[in-house]
Amino acid sequence: QKKWYVFTPELSCSGCDPEADSVTTVNIAYAIMTEVAKGYSRIVRVGIDALLKYEKEHLFMTRTVREVLWGYDDPLFAEFSKLKDMFNLKFLPEISPLITMEYNETYDGISTVNTGTKNMDRTLDWIAWKGQSSMGLWNSSYANMINGSDGTQFPPGSGPGDTLYFFSTNLCRSIYLKFDSAKKMKGIPVNRYTTPASLFKNYTEVSSNRDFCLGRCYPDGILAGSQDCTPSTVTSPIVISTPHF
Repeated sequence: QKKWYVFTPELSCSGCDPEADSVTTVNIAYAIMTEVAKGYSRIVRVGIDALLKYEKEHLFMTRTVREVLWGYDDPLFAEFSKLKDMFNLKFLPEISPLITMEYNETYDGISTVNTGTKNMDRTLDWIAWKGQSSMGLWNSSYANMINGSDGTQFPPGSGPGDTLYFFSTNLCRSIYLKFDSAKKMKGIPVNRYTTPASLFKNYTEVSSNRDFCLGRCYPDGILAGSQDCTPSTVTSPIVISTPHF
């Protein structure tokens, strides 16, 4: 399915401007480069360290909201690629200068979903994504399941005792929501569901979460409720977590 995003100022906070408002967050380029350096000789590590200092890169960075959401050309990656080509360092990985979280006017693969004609509760439930009925990425058939809807619709009449499931193509895994509270939206009674703490809890507390650890499971501590979900084809660690504010 094709996705696109539109910023609607009148529905956002008063005075918010994605071009001017900034966010301080983890410097993805810095994290990737330090991880890449681990796998090479001392001379390569020294070279990457010199590049980080030359570009004045640090673990945290400040970027505009627009840059964080829609991407920017990172000068560190650009310089890395330039030096790689200049000195013909073919053994180093190819890294695009563009860092982006979301893509406008793109699609995330062919989605096959239930029409709900025989059972309304199954409307928009996944049948397959990219022609596959399971992921084949994680460590068990349970973890690889493609469950529920795409998150835009859930079974009508869902109550406090129900668990809602949806599959996130961005995370390449299924997520579940638990009842949080009863609310009213423009006078209409609604139920609020949220991701429970158990979703990303350490495998020492929720044993089934070990199935989502690729390579290693991080110990619980610095970032409680996080999982290492780094595919073998990716050069830097990827950790999934709920927001920490």
